[in-house]
Amino acid sequence: MRRVLFAILLLAAPCGAFALTWDFADGSTWGWTAWESSSYTNRSGSPLQTEVVDGIWRIAPVPGRRPTVQLRAPLIGQDSALFDRLTLRLRLIHHSPTEGPFSMRWSNAEKKRHPKAGLIITGRNLQPYPIEWEEITVDLRALAADPEREIIWQDTLYTIRIDMMLYRDTQDTDNHPKFLEIDWIQLTGAEELSQGELSPRDLGVGLGPLGTLFAESDFFPLGQGIGIPTLWRGNREESHGAVGDVDGDGDADLVAVWHRVMGRERQLGWTVASNDGLGGFEPTQELLLSTEPADSSPLMDLRGSDFDGDGLLDLVVDYQWGGNVEVWYNWGGGFDPILQLFDVALVGLADGDGDGDVDLLVSDAPSQVIMWINDGYDFVNSDTFVLDSEEWHWAYLSTGQPLGEAASLLWNGYCFEPQDFWQLTRPWAATQEPPLSLEAPINPCALHLLADLDGDGTVDLLGSSERIDASPHNIDYYGLSLWRRDASGGWTRDSLLDWKVFPSQATASDLNGDGVLDVAMVAANSTVGPALVVLLGQHNSVPTLEGYYPLPGEGSQVFASDVNGDGDTDLVVLGTSPADGHGGVFVFINQGTPATAVAVETAATPTTFALGANYPNPFNPATTIPLAVPAGARNVDLTIYNILGQPLRQVCTGPLPAGEHQLTWDGRDAQGRPVATGVYMYRLQVDEQTRTRKMVKIE
Repeated sequence: MRRVLFAILLLAAPCGAFALTWDFADGSTWGWTAWESSSYTNRSGSPLQTEVVDGIWRIAPVPGRRPTVQLRAPLIGQDSALFDRLTLRLRLIHHSPTEGPFSMRWSNAEKKRHPKAGLIITGRNLQPYPIEWEEITVDLRALAADPEREIIWQDTLYTIRIDMMLYRDTQDTDNHPKFLEIDWIQLTGAEELSQGELSPRDLGVGLGPLGTLFAESDFFPLGQGIGIPTLWRGNREESHGAVGDVDGDGDADLVAVWHRVMGRERQLGWTVASNDGLGGFEPTQELLLSTEPADSSPLMDLRGSDFDGDGLLDLVVDYQWGGNVEVWYNWGGGFDPILQLFDVALVGLADGDGDGDVDLLVSDAPSQVIMWINDGYDFVNSDTFVLDSEEWHWAYLSTGQPLGEAASLLWNGYCFEPQDFWQLTRPWAATQEPPLSLEAPINPCALHLLADLDGDGTVDLLGSSERIDASPHNIDYYGLSLWRRDASGGWTRDSLLDWKVFPSQATASDLNGDGVLDVAMVAANSTVGPALVVLLGQHNSVPTLEGYYPLPGEGSQVFASDVNGDGDTDLVVLGTSPADGHGGVFVFINQGTPATAVAVETAATPTTFALGANYPNPFNPATTIPLAVPAGARNVDLTIYNILGQPLRQVCTGPLPAGEHQLTWDGRDAQGRPVATGVYMYRLQVDEQTRTRKMVKIE
């Protein structure tokens, strides 16, 4: 067996050594991911299709273009001095060996003190790639010192990137290798195994207790190209799907984005996965939306809501990022485009003007947002808001804002520039308010969620505080913290997850029915691999960790909805199966049992009012509406309205004791007659404050 060696100087000799081996025998990649390499292309890398077959990690380069692979290690978090070489056991699935460039780079703690240090590239232009199993070793000690290079191999080793071009002739695409297979990856020290064997589980920190609020997940395959991780992080994150009733049966269905490389084309579209009523999903429809050249890296952002009040899920899609935004209405037999906007980027969906309807927010220039106003049936006209600022700012839309309350926008600077002040606005509120200037606590790239997570009526920031420069073009943010406004107008920061945890997109929803938004997100570390993490929001306090739920594959985005019709909010995670690399959903059913992580103060008297999601929803014949009344409230009014805004029934009017209440509407109007199937609004008014939500009655 041949070893191919190349090396750089190791400045700090190890005092003892470990062997750290990642093998894939159990079907997991242990947090390693494979991307198209940006080092050998002129584009941002895209995630590659991979699968684990019989303990072998199989990676498919993109057909029709330069066969490059970038391997991204999970966070290592150990002292660099423990290791001095990296070895891969690999082979190509190809008719003959090839050769091409190979390089390695890493990030360590010295990067924080010396900007040019700790991010080092070493490599060779002609690395042989075999078709039989062989080992390629990067020896970090073998070369003599080079005073021209600021090489530092010391302190905490964060992560590693390995870039490979598997075939040099970029024009001979028919002769490109089909697969790269990896048996194992190993970091070792000069004194092999002198201090024992490390497991990937030894690297990370625990995510906390296993969760109990949700049952163990079931995976439902939906097809190739679904569940690929988000390509853009920062001021604007893509959504890769939407949950709602597509076929009119009252169940929460799923629409999921896919993109696939077919020959020399890259195809974009979506798949409709129908719900069987018990929380199981099966693909039933597929739409091809756009075809792009295979060497492009298109982005696609898809979101959904019921725009016209018929109880069916409608869609908005941005598939050229700043080029083309389309609104598609669901007429019961399929989706049709009814509005097309050019040269704009999707900001998001929210009740912009506080009238109870979901409006469309787009942007056509920095510091500017256009709201297309929904009149309850159609987007009839638009209104533009321009932020009064000499600097360019981008709008970030808060999550979980209730209908009936004008949307808040957070304006921040470009993701990779220093941040001074952000501005918070409610452009279309009934009462004009001046922008609120806020000292920027974190970089926008590290912001995961903007929402009121403690029920005090002000927005909180959920983000990551630990920046790691994985490569010149890849910056990752680790850990999870919450920033809340304090009495002086500044920020109070609370740490929620350890810095060795790598979080992804988050969603906010009331998961335990206490009227406060909770958080669900995909996070990963070397200890447990990818997992669904649930944090429960607390009244006037910091969210507490309910627990984590291991994912048997990769996860990318979380949706919250009642998918089995029992009235509890379940979680649906887009992702991929390690068995075949195909995409699908992991479904976590809410068991409706109190979570042990809920803090004691949730039982205390609320200090602000809250209106929770009714359950079940959709319903027939009756539904329960949870609400919280603060101390000192003089009058409480809960009224049901039809979609035209006409009052149908007063469920409650007058004083209520301070605390949490569950009120039931029997589905009848003021005359005692059952109301027809359709969409209804329920509005809570406590003294001078109001909240409004939607619900659907079915046959």
